[in-house]
Amino acid sequence: MKVEIDKKISFVISSCDKYSDLWEIFFACFFKYWPDCPYEVYLVSNFKEFDSGKVNSIKIGQDKDYGTNLKTIIDNIPTEWFVLWIDDAIFSEKIDTKLIKKVFADAQENEVGSCLLIPTYPVVYSKDKKELIGPIPKFVKYRAAIGCSLYNKKTFKKLILEGKNIWEHDVNQEPNSWDDKFYALSTNLTKPLFPHEHGVKKGEWCRPFIQFLKKEGFKNLIPSRKKESIYSFLYSKIYHLRLNFFKKFKKHWYI
Repeated sequence: MKVEIDKKISFVISSCDKYSDLWEIFFACFFKYWPDCPYEVYLVSNFKEFDSGKVNSIKIGQDKDYGTNLKTIIDNIPTEWFVLWIDDAIFSEKIDTKLIKKVFADAQENEVGSCLLIPTYPVVYSKDKKELIGPIPKFVKYRAAIGCSLYNKKTFKKLILEGKNIWEHDVNQEPNSWDDKFYALSTNLTKPLFPHEHGVKKGEWCRPFIQFLKKEGFKNLIPSRKKESIYSFLYSKIYHLRLNFFKKFKKHWYI
């Protein structure tokens, strides 16, 4: 059955009060690079609010385990479809709303459970050059990992493991036995759907992000956090080189 392409979608940013120092630059860049965002925007926090008429609040109270926090979040999202974004993925270039609507419509028409919206990993290698998204084969690494994806509530609720941490969610293999569809972006896309800069890793500024803070006029934030170590920076570079190897040769990373 074809799903109507105008089904309402919420755009939810997962955050917490200890990352509230990121909210100013996050939303400054969000509305700078996506001024015509057609979706209701929600910010997840513990108790704090971001003072903007453009941003709705989802307050989950005191932090609990990752799975229980997700359960509280999903109970407060008003639509059956939603994007779950993260607070340290800061938009860095103009967002193409027309393209996003097309991708979201394709996902809804295919009745996916989730569709990953960033081209890191996994991705889909489609023979049809017109396809923007496609199914991730079962047992591909991070096939059902949570974050930066468009979700259907029915599938997302099944992904939640109350009492478990984020790592236990990422390595959960149970979704490979489900009929739910897990999709990702196709390598046919020549540009990122949501171009962004990664800001923070384990509470510290990512080294390349320092320059971005300066460019966007937020160098005042730099002293608020330590800068990641050279080891952490090089580890990330090597990890992404590995991902690029898989994508260059159109291979999947199976578990």
